[in-house]
Amino acid sequence: MHTIAPLDAGTIARAARDCGRVISAEDHNVNGGLGSAVAEAIAESGSAARLKRIGLHTFGESGSQQELYDKYGLAGARIADTAREFVKA
Repeated sequence: MHTIAPLDAGTIARAARDCGRVISAEDHNVNGGLGSAVAEAIAESGSAARLKRIGLHTFGESGSQQELYDKYGLAGARIADTAREFVKA
């Protein structure tokens, strides 16, 4: 998604219903971001889907983009690993 608003709640609801699991990944703090908006859309759809939010749970840290992406699980391979684990759970 390139923006949080307007949120395509219909697509999120369909994914939640059809897949039973939804993953959001954002390169900033997860609180109040895309993951929160997706959680609201899932809850309002009445789905019992599980949600995994990938992103920062802290504030203010320095490093190269790659270092920080690796640390917080935002590098492509780390997102794929998290998704595989989430689907197995």
